[in-house]
Amino acid sequence: MTFYQELQLNQAGSKALIKASKSKKEKYRHIAVYLFKILLTVAFCTAYEQCAYYADQMVAYLEENRNLVEETLKDVDGIDVIVSGHTHSTLAEPLVVNDTYIVSSGPYCQNLGSLTFSWDDGGEKRLLDYRLIPIDETVAENPEIAGLVEQWKDMVGETYLARYGLTYDEVLTRSDYDLNTPASAVQENNGLGTLVSDAFLWADRTLNAAYADSPHTVSVTADGVLRANLPAGDLTVAMAFDVLSMGVGEDGTSGFPLVAVYLTGKELKAAMEVDASVTPIMPAAQLYMSGAKYAFNTKRMFFNRVYDAALTDVTFDESGTGNAYEIDDNALYRVVTGMYSAQMLGTVKSKSMGLLSLEPKQANGTPVTDFADCILYDANGNELKEWYALAAYLEQFGEDGLPDRYADPANGCKQVSDSFAPGQLLAGWNGITWAVLGIVLLILTLILLLIRSLRRRIQRKKPTPVN
Repeated sequence: MTFYQELQLNQAGSKALIKASKSKKEKYRHIAVYLFKILLTVAFCTAYEQCAYYADQMVAYLEENRNLVEETLKDVDGIDVIVSGHTHSTLAEPLVVNDTYIVSSGPYCQNLGSLTFSWDDGGEKRLLDYRLIPIDETVAENPEIAGLVEQWKDMVGETYLARYGLTYDEVLTRSDYDLNTPASAVQENNGLGTLVSDAFLWADRTLNAAYADSPHTVSVTADGVLRANLPAGDLTVAMAFDVLSMGVGEDGTSGFPLVAVYLTGKELKAAMEVDASVTPIMPAAQLYMSGAKYAFNTKRMFFNRVYDAALTDVTFDESGTGNAYEIDDNALYRVVTGMYSAQMLGTVKSKSMGLLSLEPKQANGTPVTDFADCILYDANGNELKEWYALAAYLEQFGEDGLPDRYADPANGCKQVSDSFAPGQLLAGWNGITWAVLGIVLLILTLILLLIRSLRRRIQRKKPTPVN
């Protein structure tokens, strides 16, 4: 097996190769390759974290330095306009490259872009007007369009929401504060994320027709599936749907369903490590949990940033959480999350080159092969959708409104630190940190030996003084 082929092995493959070594020399060679692979992965993640920061600045970069765009479009003629989408970028003025206008009105229908050109007799194009018109309460209502919207609301209610006993504009409860989607790549608790993870856990206990006493359950949601804010005031069915509007279920209707899978305690900690280590390079991977809490330090080694973790009792009143319990690495714990998030958890092992091992399982411990087998259903046989879990959870608060605890980020599942406190930096090192430390010490030792060898050679070459 070549050096390159050995680098492609996952963690289990490398360990098997080391175990099967026929001599000490061969064993040490395989160990060295394995340690090099770990160092390479950590170095890549460190570099990629910096790349992610600059990717977030791409719009500003394009406005200030158009070299990249110009290089792409300089040899392309005949394109009048490129309307940017899905980037969530807002361009107050068009970018113009090789007579191609690049425009973007921003995300979530916040603005209506208006672009007007004229062409003279010679075919020359000239920009007459470019505006971003805010879509807000200042826009006068068009009676004809408003009538169509009301018809469509009724249609949605009759064909989709009726099975859940809800209507489009039905008020579920109220909130005295705003709950906004997470700030991109900022590692912190988020009231909306905590509310949604609590809703999943509550819906599992309350609406899941097959719910029964089971091992401790943890619910999980992710930044990437939270698609809209919940503003202060009345909270409606449509607002709850907007928050969790992604995907289509196995039943062919809108919204991802909730699923229940099982993870070992060690794998549950690995999921926490995904939040701690992967979020800086993939903001959508930031997680919010109910039924567990954890603390991590961003100054620690990649894939070893979590230094404390525990299970927690959850109540759905003002107090929120109760007693904490130690996580047994070998025990199976039930995890409730959305279909999409469960599928993403299943890719952690391959994405981390085997450094984080996480494989969703059935209750009997066998790996999940089809997440459709894990879907939760209500008493009427409907898929228990993510958005419906949130809507039903909001509804049970009624006229009392949301408890104040969701307004305080400190009530979330995670404690994030960037301290140099020894107790945080030195606690609970795993094999990755020890391996990297060993490699660093080995490199330093080799450097010192090299310096010592060079000094000896220099001293030997010095002429002997003659008396």
